[in-house]
Amino acid sequence: MAMRRHPPGSTRCATGRYRRAVDTSPHRAAAFRAVERARIRTRILWIVAIVAGVLPLLCWAGGYGYQVVTGERDRTVLRGARDATERFVRDLELDDHPAAYGLLCAGTRDELTLDQFESGLRGQPHIRAHRNVHAFLRAVDEHAGAAIVEELTLDNGSVDTHTFTLFKENGAWRVCNRSWPY
Repeated sequence: MAMRRHPPGSTRCATGRYRRAVDTSPHRAAAFRAVERARIRTRILWIVAIVAGVLPLLCWAGGYGYQVVTGERDRTVLRGARDATERFVRDLELDDHPAAYGLLCAGTRDELTLDQFESGLRGQPHIRAHRNVHAFLRAVDEHAGAAIVEELTLDNGSVDTHTFTLFKENGAWRVCNRSWPY
């Protein structure tokens, strides 16, 4: 049986196979360092790409969560203001001026008597229909309030967009517009 020859410069390993001896030449070491630097650069680029992709996603998710939480809170807070505006405008549609006058805030009622309120409304076209367009929280004179935007369809056929400003008085939302009639 012929003796098997192994390649020059190789050694026999534990598995019985031959393995090349490590080349320790300066060119081989420089090539090895270049490969390692490329691997490190690739890892860094992957980390940067992951962070650059995940970070905006996390910011978006956090912003969306914040909007959901505050939006739900705002909707809950604004529900009472929308209801008060709905009652006010419905009372104006039904010509129930004393009921509408009762939904005004104290400051507006102090400036305007029921007779003045009714006479101001008589000179205006009658509200035939209305629709809530938008509602948002607002601060006026350092007091928290709400602004409800309504589209008023008048009996002359025109559509008027009007913003009703409301404040809470004694736990109830009151309409506090300074310019009357609507």
